[in-house]
This record gives sequence, C-alpha cells and structure tokens, in this order.
Amino acid sequence: MANKHLYGCCLTLILCFSACFNAYAREYHYGALENPDLLQCEDLHWSGELSAAKSCFRGLINASQPLFVQAEAIWALGDRKTANSRFSAASKAEPSNSRLLVRWGALYADTYQSQEALNLFSEALQLDPDNAYARLATAEILLESGGTDALEQFAALIEDRSMPVGVRVKANIALARVALQRDESERADTLLDDAANLAGNDITLLLANYAMRAGRAVRAREDPDEWITRALDINPAYGDAYAIPAYFYMITFRYDETGEYYQRAVDVQADHWEAHLSLAANHLRQNRPTPAREHYELAYAGDPFNPELVNSLRLLDYYDTFSVTSYPEHSPGSSPGSSPGNSPGIDEERLLPDLSLRLDTEEKEVLAPYASRLALKALDTFSDRYGFELKQTATIEIYPNHDDFIVRALGMPGTALLGVAFGYVVAMDSPNAQAGEDYHWGTTLWHEVAHIFTLEASKHNIPRWFSEGVSVFEEWNTGPIKTIRIPLHVLESLRTQEFLPIAELDSGFVQPEYQNQVIVSYMQAGLICEFVKRNFGFPKLVDMLNAYGDGVDTPGVVKEVLGLSTGDFDVQFSEFFTTEFGEQIKQLDEWRAVQVQANKALSDESWDSALEAAQQAIDMMPAYIEVDSPYLTKARALVGQENIDAQMVTLETFWRNGGYEATSLFALAKYLQEQDRFDDAIKVLQSQLLVAPFDLELHFLLGDILLQRERASEALTEYQVALALNPLDKAAAHYRLGNALYQLGDLEQSRHNVLTALDAAPHYRPAQKLLKSILGNL
Repeated sequence: MANKHLYGCCLTLILCFSACFNAYAREYHYGALENPDLLQCEDLHWSGELSAAKSCFRGLINASQPLFVQAEAIWALGDRKTANSRFSAASKAEPSNSRLLVRWGALYADTYQSQEALNLFSEALQLDPDNAYARLATAEILLESGGTDALEQFAALIEDRSMPVGVRVKANIALARVALQRDESERADTLLDDAANLAGNDITLLLANYAMRAGRAVRAREDPDEWITRALDINPAYGDAYAIPAYFYMITFRYDETGEYYQRAVDVQADHWEAHLSLAANHLRQNRPTPAREHYELAYAGDPFNPELVNSLRLLDYYDTFSVTSYPEHSPGSSPGSSPGNSPGIDEERLLPDLSLRLDTEEKEVLAPYASRLALKALDTFSDRYGFELKQTATIEIYPNHDDFIVRALGMPGTALLGVAFGYVVAMDSPNAQAGEDYHWGTTLWHEVAHIFTLEASKHNIPRWFSEGVSVFEEWNTGPIKTIRIPLHVLESLRTQEFLPIAELDSGFVQPEYQNQVIVSYMQAGLICEFVKRNFGFPKLVDMLNAYGDGVDTPGVVKEVLGLSTGDFDVQFSEFFTTEFGEQIKQLDEWRAVQVQANKALSDESWDSALEAAQQAIDMMPAYIEVDSPYLTKARALVGQENIDAQMVTLETFWRNGGYEATSLFALAKYLQEQDRFDDAIKVLQSQLLVAPFDLELHFLLGDILLQRERASEALTEYQVALALNPLDKAAAHYRLGNALYQLGDLEQSRHNVLTALDAAPHYRPAQKLLKSILGNL
C-alpha cells in the first residue's frame, strides 16, 4: 500500500526540455528536404536578419515552387494549419518520399502531437531504415517522454560516422543536456567538445552548442555570458542563447535568475513563445500572477496549439478566485512571529506576515484553521532548527482538484505529485483532491514547508537530493507522524537494486533507470540525513546545508563537514541501512504471506487464526502502520470475538506508532471518551484533522469533548468548521455554536445562534434551555 504523503513531492520537477530549446541546426531543420531557395531563407534567419528572412519565405509561396517548399515556407511564417495541408498534398504526390514524411512529422511535433509525429517517423523508417533524421527525431520525442532507450539511440547516431554531421551534432547536444541535468559536467564538456569539432565553422550548428555551454556554465555556477555573447554575435535574435541557461537556472531552483534570463530571451526574440511561457510560469512560481498572465497570453497568441498554455490560462482564471488570508496580521510596530516582550533576533522593520494562505473559497472555512496552525508551527520549528529567518512571506496554495494542482506545478495534468515547492511558494493537493484514506495532507504540508528553508538558507545552492532528504527527515523527526516510514515497494526494490553513491544521488530523481528509483532516491536521501544525525549529530546537517549555501559541492560538503570521502561515506551508510532494515528485507516474502493468511482468516471469520497471523506480522514489522496494517486486521478480528477492550488497546498502539486510518481512529476516540480519557480522545481526533478535515462527525465529537473539558475557544473552532460543512441538522450545529459562545461569555452571539437553532427546530429542548440561561444573564 503506497503511503502517499511520503514521496509525492517535488522541487519544481521539470518533465520537458524542448520548450526552451526550439532552434534546430540548419542541416537538421532542412537537411531532410534540401532546396537552395529554402537554404537561402534559412541563412538569413539564422544570421538574425528576420525581416529579410520573412520576405524570403513569402517569396517561396507560389505555384512555381514544389509543394514541400511551400509547406516549409508557410510553416516558417507561423501558419502551421496551412503548412499541414501543403505537406499532406505533397505526401500524396510523393508517397515514397521518406524525407518529406520526416518534415511533416516534425510539424506535428511542433504542434505537440507527439504520437502522430512518431507515426510519420515510423512510416519514413519503413521506407528508409537508415533515415538519420527520422531516427534523430524519434529519439528526441522518446527522450521527452522519459524513455531511457532514447539515450542509446543518440549514442548510436553519434558513433555511426556515416550519419550526417548535423545529426551527430544534435545527438551530442541532446546527450550533453541529459548530462547537465544529472550534473555530470565533465561528460557534458566532452560531448560539447565533440559537437564543436564536428560543426567546424558552420555557424548554425555552433549556435546550439554555445547556448548549451551557457547552460553548462549555469550548472557549474559560473557566469554564462561569454557563451551567450558568442551566440548573439552570430545571431542577435537567437532567444535560446538566454532561454537555455534560464532553464538550467530553473532546475537548480534559482528563480530570480530564471526570470531574468527568460526575460532577456523574449527581449531579443519577441516571438520565442516557449520563453514567454516559461517566463510566465516563473512569475507564477514567485507569486506574481499579473505578469504571469501577460506572458501566458502573449505565448498563446503566438502558439495556440500548446496545451500547457491553454491549461495555464484556465488555471489563472480559477487562481484569481482563491481566498487569500495572511497570518498573523501585524499592527504597526509589531514584528512577524513575535509576541509582546519576546522578539529576540527578529527584524523589527520587517512587517510582512509570516504566512499567506491561498484556498478555494469552498474549502477556506474548513482548511484555514488547521493549515494555518500547522504551517506556522512548521515555520517556527524549522527557523529554530536551521537558524534561518525567512526574508519573505511563505505562501501556501491548496487545490481541491488534483489536475488543477498539477497544472500549477508543471503546466500539464497527469502526474502523481502531491506537493511542490518554489522557494517561498508552496502548492499542494487538498484532502478532497485525493481519494481514499492514505493521504495525510498534514505531512505533505510539513514536507513542503521544509523545502522553503533548505532552498532559502542555502541561497538555492543545493542539490535536489539534499533538499528532498531534509524534507523526508523532518517528516520523520518533527512532523505530524514522527516515525521512519519506508514503503514496502522500496524495500522490495532494494532486494535487487542498490542505493546510488551519494555523489550521484541526484540522478535518481532526474533520470531514473528503473520503475521505483525516484521513490527509492527519496527514501535514501531521508535515510542519509537520519544517518548523519545519529552518527554525527543533528548540527552537522545544519552545517551541510550552510556549506551548500557557500557553493561547496557534495564531495566537498561530505569531506568538509563529516571528514569523510564520498566512498567512505557510502560504505558507512550501507552498513547503517543493513543494520536498520536488512532483516525486514530478508523476511519480506514471509511477512507478505502472513498478511495474506491473516486477511484470508479474517474474511473466513476464523478469528483465532486471524489474530495469530496478524500478531505474527506485527512482531515481524511492528512499525508498519499504513491503512492495510496488521494492527487493523488484528483489531477487526477482536471485534469478531467481541473483545472491544482488546480491540481498542490494539488501535491505540496503532495510533501511537503513527497510524492514521480515519474510521478506526474515530471509533477509538469515542471509546476513549466513554472511558473518561478525554485528553487522549482529543489528541486522537486532532491528529485526524490532518487526514479527514471534511468529516462532519469528527468536528462535532471533537468540539463536544473540548467543551466538556472547558476548552470553549477550541470547541468554537470545531463547531464553526462543522457549520461550514453545511450539515443537515442545522439546529444542532447552531446550538453547539451557541453553547460554546455562552461559555466564552459572548451572550449576544450565543443568543443569535440559539434563536437560529430554534427557527430550524422550535421544540429543540437543549436550545430552549440554553436560551433561558442566556436571557437570565443579559
């Protein structure tokens, strides 16, 4: 059973690269359909003479030119629908022309119809199995969809010296891009050097090389401007000279520089629609929806085929309807996060709120009390632990629809994330966005807020693995569920796969090589932080974060802070993991078999057998507390035996170990109430607010017990939330509100709610009795 809150997170996970790398070298762009007239126009374009190039292309749209030349010229001028019609006509006239099919497929790729493009490339390869351009284009689309075999296809094109030079150059640059995503700078250097040697003096082939070298400089935290200048010397209107380094600023979480360089890209190339889109997305990451909309609309006007633009514009319309609340609202002279007489170390001049909560209007009244309380606690916790005060307001957005959240995070739906952090801005799924009882939204929020601190405290100079590792580590150590939780499928994967070396751990997030490697990398990163805490002390984790902030790389951080080489660290970490989890991995098959046996006995109502098997599973893996935990199997078997006391002891153990299955814990809370264990009942129910805040009965029960314990202010919150959930029994809801307000001394509001209750149910005796007490005290 997947525990969703553990790994459905990302730091601006970027799935696609083509949107910021749209310039193909001449031989690739037109090499499939060589034509001197087209090449003349192309030369003008790539030298930056855009007006002359457009005039040149217009001159090719006449009946004297072949249909394929007309199609290419129309496409170059931006009319992709008409270009498609000309390609179709050209293909009918020359059905065996494989090169024409490649160009037609490239047009489909340019309109984001990857499968149709692949179909045309496949047809071309059936006609000509050695068609280099079809092979290259196929590999590019496969790479964008995450296919690892694309890397082998690029390598084969490079090694085959019979391939056209432009194809080999493009393949080298594609592999260099992957190497830079993995932070393998030396390999990228080799690939780019090889590409440059192949390109010779062909300026159109050198353009992409220089742009990628600018990206390499960004990855190495060097100044990219030398390479940008070289590219612009060839073509002053070459937007990718800025857009490609902007992409690498973005994947290394440096959003200020990301925005600056995407802005420069559109400044030199106003029709660089992909850069407008990326600039808009970056504005939204930094909580600037107005300029985001401006650039989304510009991009859509020029590229209406892009589904990411359509999704993003629709999202912005919805985004503008959100309710925004700041916490706390500071009065003049106060400072955020302070209390009267107690504000050491806080900048008195900073009057920004600590937190801005952006919620759907239909969820605000339910989520705001709990999300704000948990987020503020997380901000205080991490500020103390990492010695860092935030310089801006932390913004948290919670989406009731998962696809809306994914569009906010990535531009396109269809990905199984739960939360994302963009520095000071966090976006995540609401409980309503996830089906089932295994989504712990409180843990997701805690995880994402931790990212704010690791990103900002390190000045965004941090590898992906360390920021994710700290977030997972903080889930386990300070979050709502304080226990180490390793999903079973991770343990299963580790039976046959090994952890990555610490120096290469980022690649497990960026370019996974097997199905579960991303989640395995999350867990490895969290366990590395746990290992450092246990063996070196928690302050060393803080030292590691600060060292990254100083620009030290992972081998340097491990040596400087821990006194180890990365090789020695890997050995010691492996020993730690084996000690902690080796036995669980060994007995995984047996544990699964016992689980099946217990569930089968439960289904057969063989209570004794179910109890015996469930207890055996608990003994083998006592920390397993997911929604299919053997603790719950044991509890249900005890119900079958009508042994309620033993059932509740089991459920309490489950809860204290971190279990959060809502139905069972609601029953536990009612039992604890009946046993006069009111404070424990309150704790159980409050833990469920971070799982099932839209459960009406949870709020009524929690409010009633709080009121019974004379905690009227807290009870009032629960009754207000219950009323916001639009209960059928309005009379009971308003009566409860009135009762809490009466205990708080607000007699006028108490009277108002009791009268509302009596309007709904005139003979409601508790309300009549309360009204009499109110009137007697007015």
